[in-house]
Amino acid sequence: MSSFSGQINAPIEDGATVTSVTLNLIGGGLGTGILSMPWGMAGGSVFVSLAVLAVVLAVNAFTIMILIHAGDKYKQFELGCLLGMLPGKLGEYSQLISNFLVWATLWGVLIGYYIVIQQQLVPFMPEDNATLGDKKIWAAVAACVAIPLCFLNTKYLSFTSTLSVVVNVYLFGVLIALLSDGVSKEEHKFCWVGFGPGIVTFSSLMQYGVIIQFCVLPMYKEMEIKNRTPAAFGKALGIAFSFLFVLFSAFAVVGYMTYGSNVESDILDNFPTIHAKHKTSLNIPSNIAKIGMVLVVLGVYPLMMLPMISPVREYEKRKRAEAALSPKSTDQAAAATDGELAPGAYKSAADATFFERQVAKSPRFLSSVSIILISVTSCAASFVVDDLGELNAISGAAQASFFVGIFPTLIAYHLLLKQSQRWKVGLCFLLVACCALSLMGFVFKDNYHAKLDGDSCMWRGSIGSNSTRREL
Repeated sequence: MSSFSGQINAPIEDGATVTSVTLNLIGGGLGTGILSMPWGMAGGSVFVSLAVLAVVLAVNAFTIMILIHAGDKYKQFELGCLLGMLPGKLGEYSQLISNFLVWATLWGVLIGYYIVIQQQLVPFMPEDNATLGDKKIWAAVAACVAIPLCFLNTKYLSFTSTLSVVVNVYLFGVLIALLSDGVSKEEHKFCWVGFGPGIVTFSSLMQYGVIIQFCVLPMYKEMEIKNRTPAAFGKALGIAFSFLFVLFSAFAVVGYMTYGSNVESDILDNFPTIHAKHKTSLNIPSNIAKIGMVLVVLGVYPLMMLPMISPVREYEKRKRAEAALSPKSTDQAAAATDGELAPGAYKSAADATFFERQVAKSPRFLSSVSIILISVTSCAASFVVDDLGELNAISGAAQASFFVGIFPTLIAYHLLLKQSQRWKVGLCFLLVACCALSLMGFVFKDNYHAKLDGDSCMWRGSIGSNSTRREL
């Protein structure tokens, strides 16, 4: 899930270059999803997981380009608006479902942020202090910090993009150092090739990391006019996804080899803590990585909030415009116009709804309440949901069916109007495969590493005191 997804809706004065778009697409993989990838690979084996990753990226690139071609053809640069062009009630219902899924997806992202903050801050607290060691306390503190940040202008949050890249690169560097330190002391075992239900979970995790279909059309809209072509966007997408394949592969493999089947669903939980009995030279760098990730999620939190409250702010904007055209919204307005009110004015104050009266008094009332409500509910949900890996897997499975399967298929069939039999068969296969994987993703949420530790692994390997070897 992208830390850039909130930023791409902001207008770019001179248009975004292909390079800028490429960087934004790369940013799509630098969220909390990457933290669960080694855990997913522990249940899917190395080479099988890499193959799944390649397929997931290829399929997502294909469906993204369907949206780009359709958006360019009809000059619609929001997924909901594009779905609204589908014939009859299909367009209306698809648009409603899309808007709900975007909201639900980002709400799940915020829950993941609270989980990361809780899990990384609690180990810094004194071990004998039950109050400071309570994860709920730190989730609440995080909400108190994040809510005011949501009221800042996004220009003050532009640093978060750079911070996210720097922290992820630093995190990967620390992980390599931990692997090097670990293998110098003992042998680390893993599975090169194996087949088990963990493959489904890994697929869901990858979907969670790279599904940005609801972000790409606004991104395409903001490209420089001279470069705003599907071919140019496709070039940026190819470069970005190639980079993400290398980054995800390296991070997952190194993380899995470092901790084996004991890797946590948030790999930061495996990093040495400040209270570790046996301290090494990597304790401080590891804890810096944890603090860095906390700062990243707090920084991008407001950017994830933006798409969720933008419909509310549009409503407020519309009501302010109506009030400007018809400032008298009570019986006085009727008297001033001989009983005929201007559009948007109320026949009497009693006719105004509670929300309309509050918007009239305070233009930001609804959006402010929405920010607080979303933050509080996602914070409360993190009290119950504490497994980042399962949360990411379920979210990825839910998104795959609609954003990768159903919506692109409907748009391709009804709006691109390609008639070849091969094209139609391909779309049917895409739809069925995505829906089937999505349903399986709701069933298989764990990484099931015990299967690979047992008889599901066909090719075992190890690294460390005994050099890497093949074991059948």
